[in-house]
Formats: sequence, C-alpha cells, structure tokens
Amino acid sequence: MSDSGQHSGGAETRQRNAGVTPAPAAQLDALTGLRFFAALAVIMVHAVNLAIRRDAGYEQWAASAVSFFFVLSGFILTYVYSERLTWAKVPEYLVARWARIWPLHVVCLCCAAAVYMYRGYLPWNLETGWRFATNLLLVQSWIPITGWPFSFNGPAWSISTELGFYLAFPVLLLAGRRQFWPVFAVVTVVSLGGLAWLQARCNADNNFWTLASEIGYCNPLIRGFDFVVGMATGKWFLWQQQATASSGLNSVGNSAGSVWRWGRDTLAELLALGGVVALGWAASRSGGLHAWLVDRNWLLVDYWSLCGGALVLPFAGLIWVFAWSRGAFAQLLSQPLLIWLGEVSFALYLVQNIVIRLIDPQLEQLALPASVVVGGVIAISLALAMLLHVVVELPFRTVLRGCASGNWTQVGSALQAIPGNLVSSGVLLTAIALVGGSLGMAQAEAAREKYRTRLLRNQLVEQLEGKSYERIEFDREALLLTWSSEERADGVEFTLLWEVQPSLARGRFVHVTDPDGKIVFQPPIEVDLFQGAEPGEWVTDRFVIARDKLPTEGKIGVGFYDKYLGTTPVRGEPLGMNGRRLEIYRLSAGQAESSRVRR
Repeated sequence: MSDSGQHSGGAETRQRNAGVTPAPAAQLDALTGLRFFAALAVIMVHAVNLAIRRDAGYEQWAASAVSFFFVLSGFILTYVYSERLTWAKVPEYLVARWARIWPLHVVCLCCAAAVYMYRGYLPWNLETGWRFATNLLLVQSWIPITGWPFSFNGPAWSISTELGFYLAFPVLLLAGRRQFWPVFAVVTVVSLGGLAWLQARCNADNNFWTLASEIGYCNPLIRGFDFVVGMATGKWFLWQQQATASSGLNSVGNSAGSVWRWGRDTLAELLALGGVVALGWAASRSGGLHAWLVDRNWLLVDYWSLCGGALVLPFAGLIWVFAWSRGAFAQLLSQPLLIWLGEVSFALYLVQNIVIRLIDPQLEQLALPASVVVGGVIAISLALAMLLHVVVELPFRTVLRGCASGNWTQVGSALQAIPGNLVSSGVLLTAIALVGGSLGMAQAEAAREKYRTRLLRNQLVEQLEGKSYERIEFDREALLLTWSSEERADGVEFTLLWEVQPSLARGRFVHVTDPDGKIVFQPPIEVDLFQGAEPGEWVTDRFVIARDKLPTEGKIGVGFYDKYLGTTPVRGEPLGMNGRRLEIYRLSAGQAESSRVRR
C-alpha cells in the first residue's frame, strides 16, 4: 500500500499545472474516501483472523485491496505530475515521495521491532540485522529470499514495492508523455512475462513455489502491471478531462440536467462496483476463473489472480468512474469525515499489524466474541493512526523536504506546531476515547463471558448434587438459592447461599421484626462479603443473632440496601417492607423456622 492516494482530493492535486483543467476537488475527494474503505477491508480481514484464531478465508479481499492501492497510486501520480514533472524536477519529486512514506514507516518499523522483542519473537543475529537494514531502506520486497518481504512490520512490503514504482515513475511518465502505449506494453510484458516464467519454474520444481509466490505477490517487477494500468487510467482521464473542458460539455445546465447527471453517475458507480464484485467472485475459490486456472495447473497464476491480479482492470474502471462521477456514492465518499479517514488510512494500514501482534497473547486468555475483537482492533488501530498522522506523518513530510532544501526555518516551524496541532485538531481526545472505549468494551465482555461460564458451572454442580435451588431474585443484586438455621448456646446461626449478580452494588441487611413488622434489631450491613465476590460466584453468608436480640414472636427478613441507591425490590414471597424485604424465618417461642417450604 502506498500513500499516494491520500492527497487525491487535497492541495497537491489542485496545484497541478494550469495548462490542464483539474477536475473539481470533490470528485477526486471520492477517491480519498474510497481509499479508507480499502484500508478498512485489509484490517478487518486481519482482525477476523485474529478473532477466530485461524484463516477465515477472506485473505483474497485484503490482498486485492493492496492491488487497488497500486492502481490508485499510478492514477494519482499521473494526474498530479503529468504536466508538472520534468527531468530537472525529478530530484524534487523523489524527495517529496520519500518524505511522504519514510518517516511513518521508520516509526512503525521500530515499534514492530520493539513489540517482537517484547514478545520474544525476534532473535537478533546477523540475518535479523540485514533484514532490519533492508526494511529501513524500504527494499525488502525487492529481495528474492523467502520471508524477507514480510519481516518486521509485514504490511510494509507494499510500501517497499511502492518505492520501486516511485523510482520508475519519472522514466515511465517522461518516456510515455507523447505516446504511452509503448511504455504500457513494455511494463505489461515484463510483469506478466515474469509471472509466466515463475509459473514455468514452479511446474518444473515444486520446491520453488514458496519463493515464487512471494515474488509474484510482492516484487515491483511483477506488480508493475497494477501500477502501469493505473497510469494508463490517469492518462485516459486527463485526455477525457481536456476534451470535455475544450468542448464546453462540463457545464451542468438546468436542474433537470443536474438530476439526469446524478442518476447517470450513480448508475455508472453501481456498474463499476458490480464489476469489481462480479470478477472478484469469479476469481475467488468458488468462482469459475479459479477452477479454470487450477484445471490447467496454473497455480501461481491462480494465486496472482486471487491476490488482486484479476481485479486490476475492474479497479481501474472503478477509479476512473469515481474520479469524474458526481453520483450518490461519490457524494458520500466526498464527505469531510471520510476524506479525513482516507488521509489517515496510510497510518492505519501500517499500524494495524503492530496492534494485532501486541494484543494477540491477551486475547487467547479472554475468549472474547469476534465482534468485540474486530471492533477493538479497528478502534485502537484508528486511534494510533490518527496520532501518528498528526505527530509523525504530516509534520515530518515538511521536515524532510525542508532538510533537503536547507530551509531550517520550515523544519523548526513544523516541529513546533506538533503539540498545538495535536490538541487543536481534537485527535488526542478522540484517540483516548477510542482506546478507552475499546478497552472498556473488551473488559466488560470478558466479565460477561466469565459470568456465563460460572452460571454453566453452577448449573452443572446443582445437577450433580441432585438439588434444585429456588433462585429468589433480589433485583440485580443477587439470587438467594437456599437457607438454613442452627440453634447455638449463644443464639441462632443462620446460613444463606447466594449467587452474586454482575450488577451488585448494595450490601445485605437483616431485619429482626415483631409480629407487626416493626424492626426490633438490625445487625450491621454486610458489604465486604458480596463486594469481594465475582459475578456468578456462590457465596455462603453466615451470621448469628444473639438470644437477647430475638423476640418471642416475630420474623427475620433480608434484603439489599445502599445509602445512595436505597433498597432493592424482591421477586419472591412472603415479603415485607413494601416488597423490599424477604421474610425467610418466623420466630415462635424464641425458635427460628423457615417461613416457607423450600425444595
């Protein structure tokens, strides 16, 4: 994944050469919003795999999203630099590209290395050092050694591939400025011809498959087809834009014409999206294209197709449509929130793997629902991505460009503005809310799961013991299962068995009353016994009422009370104190006996 699509509706796009009429910003803003959903598809696939502890079978969509980014990158770079770039400006272009991707990549690389070391996944040796060096220089996907492209922060392989595109772009653009089709043909032959050569090698040597699949998936020479298709789409779009501007057909006209165009554009968007879905299904493991390739033993080509190769042309059509369309979907994607999320998506893409590796061991113990895990991964990743976007990605673009040009005032201003931007943008508070909400949701769900497990265990114990408890409910505080009394020399000992509820917040009270219900004695409220218990836990509650506190005739009742919350209603009988106290014992001649028949 590259970051080139982040500015698809931003200032850099609008600063194109005045000789070429740019499309309205809102049109290209739709591509930025679309970019967020592509990044979201990647993180959702990885989060689902984490939640269910296995491959859910949706990796095709994550890999295809990366192919979309490559096509989008070729389109946007062509749109932005088609008339601006000259051989003299190539160094300036390269500095700008490097400044866009490298600072954030380095921070994420170091974070990934720290997480792996903390988890004990990373043995440091000479090979690890070389892998780190290739990652630092963003050339890991260029190296045909098994496992190297995905070392450290795995998603960064696509940034390495994108760097290869950045380096090739000036040559491809300037060589094809007058006629692009020869450039397109050469790159296509190199990419698809290289894929065919890898397939032939795999057919001859099965042991070559692992390395061949990594080269076919990651290497810039093979993935160059994605990029050059995006460039060709950008060239086509610019030609169309110039033709429309010169003919005067860009005017909307009256309101009826506006409605007609909105309907036409919305239909085009639906057809473009439908084409992506249809061909994506055909290339999937359930589709006909997959079966056709497998029948011919073209397994590497099938893998390339599954990983987005089959969708390169539909993605190009989708990008072309959303670049000019003003339909319903383009308008939705052009909303400020989605544009901003699209701008953050580069950081979101790079940080999601770090979040997953960091929380993975804890999830094994919590047994959280998949929805909670997926939501938590997305929220925490988005929070960190927003912080990195404001603290690292944006300011250090300016810093590196300032360093390259010797503009140290610009460098200092960019660094000084970081704290203010972090606060004024609201990113800090939003990130705190996202992380806090995710952790709180996970903690609450873990407690609920533990509670459900305890209830199942309680039911099993009850069945094994051959008992059937009454479970008298004291609102949401506790369930009274059973009770008994025992005569002692100094009084009467009462034993109650409770099942604690998750929302318990009050303390248990005991009232000794006369026959009319008037309280004649009340021991201290028991709080610690219940507050120290976990939801679903069975608690044995014992207390002794001294002989001199027991009237000859009367009742003993229990309930729950808090000075702020008051008493809680009871669902049982017989009741006293307006349904807030369960009368569990009768006193007759100074002796206690149960006030009701219990099973």
